[in-house]
Amino acid sequence: MDKMEKKQLSSSYVTVCICLQGCAIFNINFRQYRVRKNDLIVLYDDTFSMLQAKSRCFNLEYLLIDKELATSIAYSLPQQLFAFFNDYPVIEIPKGKHDLLNYWKKIMFSIATEQSEHWQLQLKNHLQNLFLEISNDAKNILVKPEKRNRQEQLCWRFWDLITRHCKQHKEVKFYAEKLSISPFYLSKISQSFFNDPPKVLIDRQVILEIKALLEVGKLSIKEIADEVNFEDTSYLCRYFKRHTGITLTEFKKGVKLKVGEN
Repeated sequence: MDKMEKKQLSSSYVTVCICLQGCAIFNINFRQYRVRKNDLIVLYDDTFSMLQAKSRCFNLEYLLIDKELATSIAYSLPQQLFAFFNDYPVIEIPKGKHDLLNYWKKIMFSIATEQSEHWQLQLKNHLQNLFLEISNDAKNILVKPEKRNRQEQLCWRFWDLITRHCKQHKEVKFYAEKLSISPFYLSKISQSFFNDPPKVLIDRQVILEIKALLEVGKLSIKEIADEVNFEDTSYLCRYFKRHTGITLTEFKKGVKLKVGEN
C-alpha cells in the first residue's frame, strides 16, 4: 500500500475493494472519502481514484471484474445502482452484517481458488448477490432522476429503453427518436457517459437476452429468433457468433451439459 499512496490508481472495468483493517483517505473523482474496516469501494475504469493518506496498518483486498463478467452481472441489477456508485463509491457495511461480509468473502475465495465445473456461473451469481444486497441497503438514497443533469437523465433513459425494447428494436435511430434527440447526439453522450457507442450497448443487451432464452432451454433456435425479432435463424446465428465468438449450438450444448451435471 505504501507504493500506491499519492498515485492515481488503475482500475479494471469494475473494481471492488474491501478494507480489511485500518483506515485511509481516498480522493475519488476529486472528492475525499474516509475508508474504514469493512467498507467497500466500487470503482469504474474511468474513475479517478488516489490514496491520499492511510494508517500504518491499513490493508485492503480487491476484485477486478472485466467487461464481459461485469455486463453479465449487471443484467439482473437495478439500473439506478450504477448511478448510485458514481455518487456513493464508498459503501459502509452495517455492523450487523460484518460477519455476513466475511462469510461472503470466504465463499468468494473458495469459488475463485477451486474453480470447479460451474465456478464462473457461481462467481457471477455471488457478485450479483453482493450488489443486490447493497441495493437493498441503499434503497432510500438511490439517485433519483431529477437529481441528475440532462445528459445523465438521457443516458439512463436510453439504458431503460434498451432493456425494454432491444428484442424488437436494434437500431440507434429508434432510441434517439424516443429520446427526441439526434442519433449523433445520442452517440456523443453515450460514449461520454458509458464509454461505449449506443449500438454496442444495444447489441450487448440483445446478446444477454439471447443467452437468457438459451439458458431457459425451452425454446428452439427458431422460436428464439422470433422472440428477439430476427428475420431468420441464419441471421441470428451469424449475429450471435459475431458478438460472442461461439455458435448458438455450442452455447446451448454448454448449457445442457451444465444442467445435466447438476
